[in-house]
Amino acid sequence: MIQSLNRWAFGLIASTALTTQVFALGWGHDDCCDPCNQGCWGDVGIGVELLLWQPCIDDLDYAVTSSAAIATGSTVSGKTQFVDHDYEPGVRVTLEFPNAWCDWGLRTSYTYLSDTSRDGVSGAAGTVHSTLMHPGFYLTTTAGMTNASSQHKFTYQTWDLLLTSDYCFCQCHEFKPFFGLEFVSIDRDIAHSVANAGAVTGAFFSGTARWDADYWGIGFKAGSEYAYDFNSCWQFYSKASGTLTAGEVSDSTTFTSSTGDATPGTVTTSVRYKHDECICVPGWHVGLGFRYSDCWCGYDVTASIGYEFLQWLNTPSFRRFDGAAALALPNSMSSSATSTSLAFHGLNLGLGVTF
Repeated sequence: MIQSLNRWAFGLIASTALTTQVFALGWGHDDCCDPCNQGCWGDVGIGVELLLWQPCIDDLDYAVTSSAAIATGSTVSGKTQFVDHDYEPGVRVTLEFPNAWCDWGLRTSYTYLSDTSRDGVSGAAGTVHSTLMHPGFYLTTTAGMTNASSQHKFTYQTWDLLLTSDYCFCQCHEFKPFFGLEFVSIDRDIAHSVANAGAVTGAFFSGTARWDADYWGIGFKAGSEYAYDFNSCWQFYSKASGTLTAGEVSDSTTFTSSTGDATPGTVTTSVRYKHDECICVPGWHVGLGFRYSDCWCGYDVTASIGYEFLQWLNTPSFRRFDGAAALALPNSMSSSATSTSLAFHGLNLGLGVTF
């Protein structure tokens, strides 16, 4: 009996000493992990971030311009014209329950960004060539145009629901892994037009290409955040995550042309291609920045500034068509890629409160 009590007492002392050592090393609660060491920790957190991101999207060319008229059947050389997007404002709203269940937290966020950008060129007769129009619409005498323009619009939205867990260790280091679900919606539209005033051939030509692709998908998201409290209130943070979604894309492309001269009048031709399919869209997201935390009137208030970069792969892209025969729509084939990457990078400014 005495030996059993001794073994029990020795185990209790050893466990207590080990636990004390673990907490001393920081593998448990660390005062430095509390903002400003105030113990201001609540059950609900709300955050709003202003995003200033620049979209980086492949395949937004719409025309090639040359210094001399482009002859039918010739190889086009010149300057390629693109639609460019500048830095655009967006918003991200976050709702978090740090102590939703035992040592696990629950976090959900919504991100929204949208923009429309336009560009256009004009030149002498036959010096503008469209890279988007279906070649079957071109008359043999109107290979080169005088005007071209394009508009690209996108709307980007995400919503995620994640489980999180906080770990503090060794001199104010914080580690927060997370995993859960993410919903992604990417809507893109292109409106393109070309025209030839007829100075080359005596015939006129005007054409339009309109493309609309809407993707939505849902999938698994996992990642982690790391933070270092380098003084009582300031914190450096970084984060990285990956997502794999599967969903549906609805893609529609319509080409329309009007051709003619004074004798036969105007002839309008149009064709539409439409398809719906299931695709997988993976993405990754990294960011870093600085965060300030303080306790005001019993509330944990944070302000942050950071930089983020994210990219989605295998997103829908405008389909290009091959062929040179005049009005030979059935003979025109498409061998171009129908997927591309969609990326964003830029600043984020955040303000949050926990109560």
